[in-house]
Amino acid sequence: MSRQQQARVEEALRASESMKRGILNSLNTRIAVLDGKGIIVATNKAWDSYGDTRSPSYKAPAALGNNYFDLLQDAADHGDASAEQSMNSLRSVIDRETAFASVEYERAGPGGTHWFVARAMPLEDSIDGAVVSHEDITDRMLAHHALADANKRLQAMSKRVLNIQEEERRGISRELHDDIGQSLTALKIGLHRLAQRIGDEHKEILMQCLSTADLTLEKLRNLSLELRPPQLDQLGLDEALHWLADQQRNNTGLDISCHFAGLTERLPAVLEGVCYRIAQEALNNATRHAKATKIGIRVELSDRLLKLAIHDDGVGFDIDAARNKALRTGSLGLISMEERAQLAGGRLKVRTVPGGGTTVQASFALSGNEKSTENESIDHTLVSMS
Repeated sequence: MSRQQQARVEEALRASESMKRGILNSLNTRIAVLDGKGIIVATNKAWDSYGDTRSPSYKAPAALGNNYFDLLQDAADHGDASAEQSMNSLRSVIDRETAFASVEYERAGPGGTHWFVARAMPLEDSIDGAVVSHEDITDRMLAHHALADANKRLQAMSKRVLNIQEEERRGISRELHDDIGQSLTALKIGLHRLAQRIGDEHKEILMQCLSTADLTLEKLRNLSLELRPPQLDQLGLDEALHWLADQQRNNTGLDISCHFAGLTERLPAVLEGVCYRIAQEALNNATRHAKATKIGIRVELSDRLLKLAIHDDGVGFDIDAARNKALRTGSLGLISMEERAQLAGGRLKVRTVPGGGTTVQASFALSGNEKSTENESIDHTLVSMS
């Protein structure tokens, strides 16, 4: 190779290196190249200009020629748990046990807490070198925390709305039973007394009035129970679902069974109410439309996960078509079950195929800090039932 050709090659190499250096220096991400022993052999401007790229003791800067493992060990010795994790991850990359590693960590500074992610990957054309980068992800983490806080507040508000709705149902149920029901009972007593004093020519009309009063009182009682069965307040979800199954079995003649597992104590009132309403709607759908012969209700609590499943052996349906029809016609059965589950912090799935039966399953994760049913109080002034 002539000197002129060699000069051109060297110039091309310098231009290539200059371009690579320019690209690296234009990045906000802090980047350093390490050899197999962890010695820093190259850095970009972002790395050099960042004052906190060092151990928490601030005894040694993470600059060219420093051993990065020593800096991480120093940080670990000063109680930085992420430094120990970073050191182990980096060794696995240098030893070629893994092709990539990342560790998220946070640092407190004059401007507040910042979050970072440290990444390590093998250096190309090297048997043991590695490239280490540190990226500031504070904006992303702040957005994540803000979204998580907003979701928690929304979930708490949703559960409160559901609880207040059930409380108002309870109030209306008591009003129907105690006030209007007693008035109808008093009316029946008056009609019976009147029947003893009038002649036969008016007795038929009076007996019709008595029959109407009896039917109205029975309808009122059923409506009161549907609004809020007393078993749900006094005995819990299992007894309420047993009562619901008995009612549907007596009304339809279908084989309806209930099974419970893991319910050693009362569930939060919100979850009891939501599970009851979902089971009620699913049973109504199965008895009216599914042409089922058997329906099974199962409630299971395991590892703080509550599962409710209602399965029937009916004709099934096209779930997409049913959802589209519900949106067009305003029929809210399926949609209301999904919304109730979501508002309570859970999710609902429906598995069905035409001719293959239907399973409605709702699941809820219990965090362990939910208030018990007995301790739950309602502020009636906040939300009214729509």
